[in-house]
This record gives sequence, C-alpha cells and structure tokens, in this order.
Amino acid sequence: MVRAAYGSGNPAIGVGSGNVPIYVDASADIEAAAQTIVAAKNFDHGSPCQAPSVLLLHAAIAGPMQQALARQGAHVCTEEEAQKIQNHAFPGGKFNGKVVGRPAFEIAQAAGVQVPRDCQALVCPIANPQAGHVMLKEKLSPILGCVVVQDVDQGIGVARLMLQHSGAGHTTGIHSASAEQAVYWGAALDYYRVVVNGSTVHDSTGANTGLPYTFTIGTGYAGKSSVDCNVGPELLVNWKRVAFPLPGGWAGAMASGAALPTAPGQLSTLTPELQATVLRIVQEELEHLR
Repeated sequence: MVRAAYGSGNPAIGVGSGNVPIYVDASADIEAAAQTIVAAKNFDHGSPCQAPSVLLLHAAIAGPMQQALARQGAHVCTEEEAQKIQNHAFPGGKFNGKVVGRPAFEIAQAAGVQVPRDCQALVCPIANPQAGHVMLKEKLSPILGCVVVQDVDQGIGVARLMLQHSGAGHTTGIHSASAEQAVYWGAALDYYRVVVNGSTVHDSTGANTGLPYTFTIGTGYAGKSSVDCNVGPELLVNWKRVAFPLPGGWAGAMASGAALPTAPGQLSTLTPELQATVLRIVQEELEHLR
C-alpha cells in the first residue's frame, strides 16, 4: 500500500513495518519489565506494529525473567511446544495470516498446545537464532520469540538478524538501569524509536514519552519511508516563508550570535555557544562507541 501511494504521482507520507526486539539487561527491574512486556504483547492481541516481537534476555536474569513473564499470564513454551507454535504460525516457512490479532489461547489450541483460556502471550524460546529463522520475523500476534544472550553485543547481533526481515527505522525497546547502555543499544541499531523501560506499543506513540502522539510511525530511509518521525498534522501544513537579507550577511549574523527569524513551528537557530556544546556532546558519544 505504501509503495503504491509513493508511485501514485501524488505527494504521500508513508510508514513502514515493525519487528520489535526488546533487550532485558541484567540490571533491569525484572517484575516491572515482565508486566510491561506482557501487557504490550497482549494489547490488541499483538497486532500493532510496535508490539514486542522477540525478547533478548541477558543470561544472568533469563530464568527469573521467564518466571516473571509466567506470573504476568504468559505461557513460556517448552522446546516441543515452541515448535508446534512455529509450525502453525509459519507453515512451510510462510506466515499464516490467521494468527494475526487472535487470542493466545486460540492460537495455542490450533497448534495443539494446552494453555489457560486467559493466557496473555506465548513465549517461544529460540535456541539457535540465525539468518532466515522464521521466529525472528514480525508475528502480529501474541507469539513472542525469546533468545538468551550473554551480553548486550550478542543481543545487538540478534536484533540485526531481525532487521534483515523487517522493522528497519521503526521501534525497539530496552529494559536497563543504565542510561549509557540504552544509548549504546539505540546507537548500534537502525531503529528511530528506542523505548527505555517502557511499553513499545504505547510509549513509541508518545503516551508516556516526549515523542509526538500518533499511531503513524515513520521509518525514514532505513525503512524506505519518506519521514523518520511520528507523523502528525504538522507534516501536512505548508508554510509560506518571506526571506529578507540578513544584516551583515550570513557570516555577520553567525559571528554576532544573533538569533535568526524562523518559520512557525521551527526551532530557533543555535548560538555559537550552543553549537559548540552540541558538537562536544556528539564527539563524546562517538568516542564512547569506538
């Protein structure tokens, strides 16, 4: 649909598909993370594109985290059960559209797996994640892949395998007590929304964050979309701009640090002092990532 809109000959703002990895660090609040993840996965039975797709659990907390997920109403599948769910959701390796937005109990029953009727999510361990693994794809259902990783870098590696399928430019999540690790996670991956210690379904839309409130998620160049931001009405408004010569020209205005006139809705030009501060912060972050 998005490609058709772009090829229609008319101006269009399109968005992209999701495939959300969520890394749970050893420092995370396990109970809070489990509650948030299960609630997000069960919202509209996992059909939103911002719903968690694959959990990446640090090995140090993998066992307790899976127990916490079970306490929140998720069913953590055995290897045999996970294979049955996979076979039902991806028969012959192709996605079964009949699982989209269906309750976890209904999907499990169709797959031959016994779960309580009020089951909130189906957590399916992935023992050997590799390129092309179907459970690393977007599932649009309460089916939640789960991979145990040794550290954040291994988690990044699995998330990059997911990006080979879909989700570029969309949303990812991380549960961690370390702000530095959240920044590291976000900088390493081609996602334009990184939700920290929150619900990827709601917080990516701006519900509990400073992001503009919307359910239309732009995925930018990475996701072959025209915009990378949360799409709102401001993108549909066209401003007229009347441009006057700057006193002393551009060089003179920059040397004086004078604020320049801007169109409504735009940020004021940064002063040289603020520009230097921003440049320093960027340089420090780049050095930290090397």
